[in-house]
Amino acid sequence: MAQLRPAVFGLVVCGAAGVVAATSFGLQMVAALVTVAVAWCVWRFTHASVFAVATLFVWSGYVLFSRDFADLHFSIGPLPIYVGEMLLLGALPWALTRIQPSHVARNAFFVALFAWMGYCALRLVAGGLAYGIDALRDSAIWYYGLFAIVGYVVWQSLSRSAWMRYFGFLFGALLVLTVASFASESLDLPLKVPREDVLAATLLAAANFFLLALRSARFTALRLIASSVAIGLMLPLEVRSATVGVLLLMGIFVVQRRWSTLVAMVAIPSIAFALLAVANVPLSGRVGGSTAGDLLNRQLTVISLAIDGRVASNDPALPHDATSGTAVWRYNWWTALIGDTLSTPEKALFGVGFGTDITWPLGIDQSNAERPLRSPHNIAVNIFTRTGALGLGLWLTMLGTWVWRVLRAIRVDQSADGDYLLWMTTYVVTILAVALFGVVLEGPFAAIPFFLLMGMAVRQAHELVPATEPHVRSAVSSRRLAGVATSG
Repeated sequence: MAQLRPAVFGLVVCGAAGVVAATSFGLQMVAALVTVAVAWCVWRFTHASVFAVATLFVWSGYVLFSRDFADLHFSIGPLPIYVGEMLLLGALPWALTRIQPSHVARNAFFVALFAWMGYCALRLVAGGLAYGIDALRDSAIWYYGLFAIVGYVVWQSLSRSAWMRYFGFLFGALLVLTVASFASESLDLPLKVPREDVLAATLLAAANFFLLALRSARFTALRLIASSVAIGLMLPLEVRSATVGVLLLMGIFVVQRRWSTLVAMVAIPSIAFALLAVANVPLSGRVGGSTAGDLLNRQLTVISLAIDGRVASNDPALPHDATSGTAVWRYNWWTALIGDTLSTPEKALFGVGFGTDITWPLGIDQSNAERPLRSPHNIAVNIFTRTGALGLGLWLTMLGTWVWRVLRAIRVDQSADGDYLLWMTTYVVTILAVALFGVVLEGPFAAIPFFLLMGMAVRQAHELVPATEPHVRSAVSSRRLAGVATSG
């Protein structure tokens, strides 16, 4: 029951915030209420370092307010310092004082991470400095990786119960705030939905949190309802990449033989959707869907594109061919960029570098754009175009060593700790899935949680399988002895 109290508290606070959103105070009052609630929850249930609390606070801001929160900054001349960079400047030195260099040197994931980051730093110095702020903005895709160190240390600075309460509150708040956002749009009020692709990934992570991380908690019916609401809220967002994320998670649950989680994640939302479709209940989607069938059809267009290169659409005004739809627009851009990058051996190996405008295949004039288009809406294509096969290979190696480490630990430990690690793994995979179809890991509101989770998962994996990590085995043994002494 204690694990669910923060979630209930989050529902109450954000329910009140949703009511306030219907008044003249609008989004500012909602942000203030939720901020106070998050700060109180963290202070009440943890006794952590100020840098750990700051990390959780920034994470909450990204989850609840996405780009609006990420845009908070101050400027030093022409250089903006955003809230994520502020956190890194404080939390990274703190984390480095609490981790032994030898521990990192023996960790395959961190070795691969630093190899990728080091290469990207050299690539920036070699060809990107002439582009100024544009080069720094593009190179954020690699220096956000430093947050993996912060996540590695933050994970061990809080107790498991504190983490459960934090995420319980955060995801409970997210559900009600999302409902309030949809309501405010239908009432023409100023409270807006955050970045849809990132929000969809986070809602899917919230659904799996209630199913996996809280699997041993009480109030099973309440957890199933919360999970189903989270999945249901993804549908009107009409984020097609979320469909890929769901399919990937289903595959993970099948491989891990988590049948109950798989059934719970799919069955209840499917039944609810079928009832809405049979009753022909009108539904309003982000891009104009009017029924449950319309919303589902748009979600499945990414599959039809992968199979036959065509975009499914019920709109007779749109030609059903390979020139319509944003999915094909992105596909054509990816194809053109890959072809250009492979045009010379130098580009194929090292890429075009950071700062270069890679929208040339689209013929876009970005001279007066408020938010210039810097990414092809695919993190893998972006990395390959800017850093070449060498950079992409190092990035894939980093991901591969992380997956190998966490899945190994999950196979060994089938307890609640293993479930929690599996949940963190699904969160990372979901963010990566939407990043293959949108500008996600290029921005702090998804990249910072992504790397924090990677670091946290590596630390949790080491604690579950300490036999191969002498330094972790010693630390875990010391904590267990301290716990026995305290209980005695």
